[in-house]
Order: sequence, then structure tokens, then C-alpha cells
Amino acid sequence: GAYRNIYARLGLPALMVEADSGAIGGKDSHEFTVITETGEDEVIYCPNCGYAANAEKAQSVKGRANDVIASEAKQPLPLEEIATPDCKSIQEVASFVGVPASQTLKAVFYCTDGALVFVVIRGDLEVNETKLRNALKCSELRLATESEATEAGLVAG
Repeated sequence: GAYRNIYARLGLPALMVEADSGAIGGKDSHEFTVITETGEDEVIYCPNCGYAANAEKAQSVKGRANDVIASEAKQPLPLEEIATPDCKSIQEVASFVGVPASQTLKAVFYCTDGALVFVVIRGDLEVNETKLRNALKCSELRLATESEATEAGLVAG
């Protein structure tokens, strides 16, 4: 197309990638990204199949929990309640109990359109807020403050 021709004439290595349509709306959106050593966007690209998307839109399949556990430990630990005094991050909890963060779950609390949302994700991963906003179909999304968590009867950390 026209955009590819423009980038080719300029000698720029541009890649068309799937992107979040944001406030514009719509289901499918693409953007052209010029591949450089520096920049503001992260692109996920597979040279085998040609899949390309920015990090906000990219979809992948993480190893299933059982596969991760099998690759990192001989046997899953029995489920038990453990006090984790002074542990404020999932990495601190994982270190305290002696397991990799990938064998833990962490809870992240968000405020969205006047409601408190509880998100659970594997300990070694981060919540993609663009994907969460799209899944919740909300306009406002931000991390809950410690006081908002306390008001809801939760203990941060």
C-alpha cells in the first residue's frame, strides 16, 4: 500500500503491527512502526509466521502453571497459609517462602469507573492495563490507592 511505499522510498525499515485502537474505537487497528534501537513502543514479532503487534495488543500463550511448576520444582508444595511479615512485593514473598515468583499469584487492585476491581495474575507477570481496560470496557482505570484498599477492608502488600 501507500504507506509501505512511502517508508520504502525513505529507506526506513517499517513494520505494520497490530495496535490497540484506543479512544478511536473499533476492533482492528494497525500502526506502522519504524524499527530502531531506541523508541517508545515495544513490538513483538515472529519471523516464522510474520505475526507483529505492539506490546499493548500482542497476544501470547504463557506456559501453563503446571508446566512452569514442573520445570522449576520437583513437586508442587502443599497448599498452606503462611504469614509473610514485612513482605510488600510478590518478589519478597517468593524469596521469603523459597519459591520462584512464577509459582505464586499476586493480587492487584484497580479503581475503574467508580468500582474497585480485583485482578489476580501469576507472580512473575505484570497486568497489561490496556488489555484490562478493554476487557472491562471502562473509560477510567488506575491503580487503587492504599487508602482505597484499606476502605474496602484489604491490606496492601
